[in-house]
Amino acid sequence: MKKEKIINLILLILIPLIGGAFARYYRTNGMVSLLLIYAAPSVYISIKNPKHVAKTTLFSFFIGIPLIIIFDFISHYTNTWEIYNTIFGFRLFNYVTIENMLWAFFHLYYTIFFYEHFIDKPEKNKIKILPRMKYILSIILGLFITFIGLYFFSQKTLFIHYFYMFLGIIVIVIPTTIFLVKYPKFINKFTLVTAYFFFFSILVEYVGLKNNIWNFPGNEFIGWVQLFGGKFPFEELFFWMMLFSGAILSFYEFFDDDRK
Repeated sequence: MKKEKIINLILLILIPLIGGAFARYYRTNGMVSLLLIYAAPSVYISIKNPKHVAKTTLFSFFIGIPLIIIFDFISHYTNTWEIYNTIFGFRLFNYVTIENMLWAFFHLYYTIFFYEHFIDKPEKNKIKILPRMKYILSIILGLFITFIGLYFFSQKTLFIHYFYMFLGIIVIVIPTTIFLVKYPKFINKFTLVTAYFFFFSILVEYVGLKNNIWNFPGNEFIGWVQLFGGKFPFEELFFWMMLFSGAILSFYEFFDDDRK
C-alpha cells in the first residue's frame, strides 16, 4: 500500500474514533452522532476521490433508502430494534426516522468509497451507471410497492418472527455467498474493507447503545452479545458488523461495477 493511502487509512481510523469519543462524552443525539462518525470520514474520502461522488451517491440513495424504510418499519413493528428519538418530530409510516434513513445512505456510501479508494482499480471509469442497475432497481421498486400495499391493507402480514435472522440470511448471507462462489477473487479484495468496518461498526454500536440512541427490546434473536457494558443480539454482530460490508460490495460489484 502506498504511503499516501497508509496515511489516509490512519486518518480514517482516527476521524471516527475522535468523532465517537466526542459523541460519547457529550452524549449527542442520533443526528449529531451520525454526522460525527459517518459524515466526517465520508466527506474526507469524497474530497480524495471526487469523481466517484455522483455514482456512489445515486447507488447509495436508490438502494439504501427504500430498503431501510421497509426493514426499519418491520424491525420496529416486530420489536427487533427501536430508535428512541428523532430531531425531526415525525416518523415515516409511524416508525421510520430520518436519522436511520441517513444512516443507511452513509453506510453504503462510505463502504463503497472506502473500497474504491483502497482496493479497487483507480483507472476505471466510475462515472457511468451500468445497465445492470435496472434489474436491482426494479426488484427494489417491486418490494417497496408490495410493502406499501401490505402497510395499508394487510399490516399484520409484515409481522415476521425472528425478522433479523431471516433478513440477514436472505439479504446478506445468500447473495454474498453466491457472489463470492462465482467470483472468488473478491474474497481477498473484500478482506480489508470487512476488517475496517468491523472495527467501525463496533464503535457505532457502542455509541448508539451508551447514548441510548437505539436498543433491541424484543426477544426473538439467536442469542445475545455482551460488550463494553452493552448488550445486543448475535445477529447484530454476525450480519451487520461482520458481513454487511461484504454484502454491500457484492451487490455493488455485480450490479454497478465491472466485477474485475
